[in-house]
Order: sequence, then C-alpha cells, then structure tokens
Amino acid sequence: MKAKLCRFLCKKKLTDAVRFRWAVCQLDILGSCVTRPQLRKALHSLPKDLDATYERILCNIDDSNVAYALKILQWLTFSARPLSLEEIAEVVAIDVHDDPRFDPERRLAAPRDVMTICSSLITIDGEEIVDYKVEKVERYTPVRLAHFSVKEYLVSDRVCIGKASGYSIRESESIAVIAEDCLAYVLYFDVADVCTPQKVDEPTYPAVRSEYLTPEHRSEFPLALYAAQYWTLHAQTAERNGTTETCSLTLELLCSADEAFNNWVHLCISNNLSFTSALEMGRRLEREFLLSPLHYVSLIGLAKTVRLFLEKGYDADATLKTISGEISVLCAACMGGDPSVVEILLDNRAVINPYNSNEIVAPLYQASEFGHEEVVRLLLGSGANASAQGGQYYTALQAASRIPHVKIVQLLIDNGADVHAQGGKFHSALHAASAAGSIEIVQLLIERGADVNAQGGYCGNALQAALARSSWDIAQLLIEKGANVNAQGGKYGNALQAASFAGSMEIVQLLIEKGADVTAQGGEFGNALQAAAASDCWDSIEKVRLLIEKGADVNAQGGEYGNALQAASYGGLKEIVQLLMENGADVNTQGAGDHGNALEAASYVGSMEVVQLLIEKGADVNARGGSDYGNALQAASCWGHKEVIQLLIKKGADVNAQGGKYGNALQAAARSYWGLIEVVQLLIEKGADVNAQGVNMETHCRLRRIRAIRKSYNYLLKRVQMSMLRADNIVLRYALLLRRNIGT
Repeated sequence: MKAKLCRFLCKKKLTDAVRFRWAVCQLDILGSCVTRPQLRKALHSLPKDLDATYERILCNIDDSNVAYALKILQWLTFSARPLSLEEIAEVVAIDVHDDPRFDPERRLAAPRDVMTICSSLITIDGEEIVDYKVEKVERYTPVRLAHFSVKEYLVSDRVCIGKASGYSIRESESIAVIAEDCLAYVLYFDVADVCTPQKVDEPTYPAVRSEYLTPEHRSEFPLALYAAQYWTLHAQTAERNGTTETCSLTLELLCSADEAFNNWVHLCISNNLSFTSALEMGRRLEREFLLSPLHYVSLIGLAKTVRLFLEKGYDADATLKTISGEISVLCAACMGGDPSVVEILLDNRAVINPYNSNEIVAPLYQASEFGHEEVVRLLLGSGANASAQGGQYYTALQAASRIPHVKIVQLLIDNGADVHAQGGKFHSALHAASAAGSIEIVQLLIERGADVNAQGGYCGNALQAALARSSWDIAQLLIEKGANVNAQGGKYGNALQAASFAGSMEIVQLLIEKGADVTAQGGEFGNALQAAAASDCWDSIEKVRLLIEKGADVNAQGGEYGNALQAASYGGLKEIVQLLMENGADVNTQGAGDHGNALEAASYVGSMEVVQLLIEKGADVNARGGSDYGNALQAASCWGHKEVIQLLIKKGADVNAQGGKYGNALQAAARSYWGLIEVVQLLIEKGADVNAQGVNMETHCRLRRIRAIRKSYNYLLKRVQMSMLRADNIVLRYALLLRRNIGT
C-alpha cells in the first residue's frame, strides 16, 4: 500500500515545490483514513492540483468555524509582523459589531484550536519561544501560513470562481478588519473592571483601569502589544484604501473619557514600541499624556479622521505647551509627514509661521527635521518662512543638514534660508552637515557662502565636527576652503585633538602639515598626545609616535586623564605606555585625572601587563592616587582584580594604607558592588587589619553578608549540578542572581 501511495503521488505533473506542498496536503487528508477501503476511496478522489486542494480544505471547514477561519487567515496574510498562536487565538473573540466588541467568553478553549479550525492552511513556525527579557517570563508559539502558495491562492481571482469563494481575501478589506479588531481590543481596556461575568467556578480576568496594563495583564491579553503598536499603521492603510469604518473607532479611542486612551499610550511608552505615533511624540515631548486627540490623528496621518475632528469643532490651530516649546496641530502633522493632513490643516487656516518662534516650534522646522520632503515643499509653497528659528537645531536648515537630507537643504536655500544663521546644538548648518558626514551638503553650503570658520556648538567648528566623525573628505575640503586648523573651542579643544582621538593617521599628518600646534592645550583630553594615547584606534600608536616626533610634551598635564601616560594606562594599551616611557614619560607623575597616577589607572581596569610594566619602570606601588581610591591597591581591590592585587602586595604595597573614599583596600573590597569574598580573604591573609581605622560596623556586616551569599550560591550550584534543570528553573535563576552579587 505504501508503494502504491508513493507511485500515485509521484505521477502528478507538478513542479517540485508545488508537488511537495500538494503531497503534504494529501497526506494530511489521507491521515484521517482508518481502513484500507477508506484509503483507496480517498486516493481516487484526491484533488488534482493545489487550488483544488485548498478549495477542498476550505469547504471542509465546519460551518460554525467559517467566520473564525476567515478572520484568522486575514490576520495571518496581512499582519504587520509574524504572530504567535496566543495572539492569533485572541482575534476569534473580537466582533466589532457585537457588544462587547471583545469578550473573553468568546475565546477558544485553547489557542491550539486555531490549528484545528484552519487545518493544513497554517502551521507552527518552530518550537515554543521563552522570553526572559520581560518582567514576567512569557512563552509564545510562532504561527504562520503553511506555505506561500496559501496566500497566493487566497488573494487571487481563482478562489472567487470556485466553491470556496467566501474565503476570497482582499487586501483593503482585510487591513480594515485588522485595524478595527486592534481598535476594538484596545477599547476593551476602557471599562472600570475588565473581567468576566461573576459566575461560580469560572475564571476572572484582571481589572486594568487603575494601574494600567502590567506584564501580568498582558499575559492575560496576548494581543495587547500588537494592537497598541500597529492599529495606527493598519488604520493609515485602510484610510488610503478608501475605508471609513475605522474613523468612528479612532474617535472613540482618542476621545475616551475613561482609561482606553491612557492604556494605549502607556503600553506604547512602557514597552518601548517603535512607531511614529504616540511613542514618537511622547519621546519628543518628554511627557506621556499631553496631546489632544487632533494632535494624535494629525501625527498618525489619518486624513479622514482629521476632517471628522475639525467638523466636530476642534481648533486646527490649537497648541500645547511642552518642555520643547509649544507644539501646534500643524507641527504634529509635519512630524507625521502626511501631505494630505497638512493640506487639510492649512485649508482650515492653521498658522504656518508662528508669531513667536522662541516659544512655538515652526511646522517647517519639524518637517525638515523628520525629513519629509513633500511636506517641506508644500509648506514653502504656502508661504512658510525658510529662515524661521526654533527647536534644538535652531533652524530648519540646520535640522535638515543634520539628518542629512540634501534635497530639503536645497529647497530651503532656494527659498531664502539663511546659511549664516547661528545657534542651536551645532551652532550652524555647516557644522551640522560636517557632523553628519554629508560632503554634498557641505559643498552646497560653502558654495552659498557659509563661513568655514564659524565658531560655536558641540564641536566648536565645522572642521572639528568632521574630524570627530573621521570624515577625511570633508576635513580636506574645509581646509582647502580656509578652515583654521588651530581654532580653539568645542569638546576636543582643537582640530588636532579631535583627529588624534577619532581620526586617522593621514588626517593627523595633514593637520600638522597645515600648521596645527601639537602642544596646544584645552578640550576634553588637554592636548593631542593625551587624546591619541586614550584612543583605541588601530593606528593610535602611530599617531602617538608622530606627535612625539613633532614635539609633543609627553609629560604635559591636564585633561580627563591628567597626562598621556595615565590615559594609555587606563586603556590598558601596553605598547603606547612603553613608547611614552621610552620618550621620557615620568611613571610617578601625579596628574589631575581621576586616578592620580598611571599605576592606579592600570590597577583600576585590571590591566596586568601594564601594571607589571609600570612597576618594572619604577612606579611607586604606595603612591597616593586620586580622590576616589587613594592608591593602586585600593582601586584593584574595589574591582576585584585578584592577580593585580597579588602583584602589588608582592611588590610591597601596604595593605593597610589609608586614603580615598573607602579608607583602605579591605574596606574597598568589602563595600564594593561586587563584594568578592576571595579578595577580602586575600587581603586579610596578607595582613589587612579588620579593626583598622575606617573599618566600621557596616563593613563587618557586609563581610558576614558576603560569606552568607557565597554559602547560598555554592549550595544552589550543587543543586543545579545534581539535577537536569531547565533554563527557566527558579533555583537556577536565583543562583545566577547570587552569582552577579558576588561577582564570580
């Protein structure tokens, strides 16, 4: 019988991929046969191709499940992302024409009943997934259409002419259904008590009104995150397809007097959902529940719903005060980038040029910052001031230069934007374009007269901004156009320091050839040599060697690390440390940096090689260091660098030396976050005085606590090793938590 079955299946004249899929479906059908006569009869009545197979599967769905099957297939065909079995099972309980629209009583007995309803048309996509990243461990099972040919058949015209015409799926209708279902699901959280009717021995669902949707609630409502994140996307598409049914539900949600609206925004923000509606605006304004409904629909880009709001009397020129300034409805629309919404608001006399740009953010600025070229063109054509000021980038031109967006920059300049305007984060458009690495915009701005030596902003000037980004071509262009290589200011103090830290060897050479002063002081690193010594670029040692050859002072003081040797020691860069000492760097120089001297810096990061090298070259193991740790031994003890501690003690470090915020090494080891018992034991074995000045009762308590944690960890670890525990076992998770606490 098996041989006959194989020959029968192989006789079908189908392509390999289609034959395989067809065979799988037939085997599913034949699997229900329990006798040989049934099997023979089924073999002779098998459908001839995939279309006929799918038609038979659809027609065999029980009449009571037809509506469920259609909705499940619509969702799986046009969802915005892959869905889980738990999510797709929820859609069965949604009926936007019923009251309530979503009712937990209508849920399937078990999520896997979805597989029974849709038979061979859907499949489990891999194994169950366990998500440990959420506060409460969640499990979900990925599900999808069984084969690409399922979607191809359902959306084709072929399904319309057969017996399964009721399952014909059209994109516009399906997306409208998904949008309405998502909105109905979110609106469910608008009632005072989200629970089932009070009946004996029936499950009760948690109330969500007062505390918003917590992880516990979300496990009870698996579709909540999808509905919150994607209803806007589906509603946008539905409106563009001419559907109006979603408008009333959108109005209901955004005008909700109860908690549905708050739950929606809370879900978006608390779960870090990424989309350009509630979350994007919430981040921008640094407030959660600040915007009016008209602001939201304008931002989302629901043109038909915007018209409905305006017809209801909402003000097209309404503004709301925020930390970032006053945001108008038109600004929200410009952030969203839908030209049709912007046009509607302009037709309703929304103000395009705010009377006070210091308080009200200009719509043109928002459109430029978000890169919406068509909206920028529309605003300029309607009379927007191309030089309007406001926002963190000060002007629309600076905002567009930062993105960077060449066409918007060109549009703004052609419409009179001031290329010389100064202010904002980058101080000028040229500075912003240089920081963004756009040579096209830099060339365009220079051609229009931008000053290459304009000072101000985060990086001080355009040249320094380009060098900080390692933009070799822009740096060359700016220098050719007259940029001053010795101009002071900004994060790095001067161009050479910026290039020494973030640029290439070629850029450093070019700047020196153009007259850059290698001994110039200022900026984050104090001088170019310290910047190069602190950098972990592959050619850092070559930059250090070049700067020394050109006269850089290896013992120059200042900057974040105090001197170049301390910077290289902190980075654990042995070769650079050696090069600096070969050129006269003093290993015992006390710097103004956080760690006071090079040995403490190397001990702090646990760089054994650098610590050994510094001691060999005469570093004083008992030298007083920075204000935090007092000396090298205390710094190493605080961070549990056992090998470094042993070496320092071997070389004569005083285990009872006083100083720093912890008082001594024992106190640093016991009171640090890591609380490593091995380090504490080592120090005591080497003579650390547990009753020394500064070792207080708190330290004694922490020592006892460390021993107790260690004992608990070892006990739990034995339990783990003795049994085959799953990764989510509570004993193992607690053991790992203890492990983090003791730092082993």
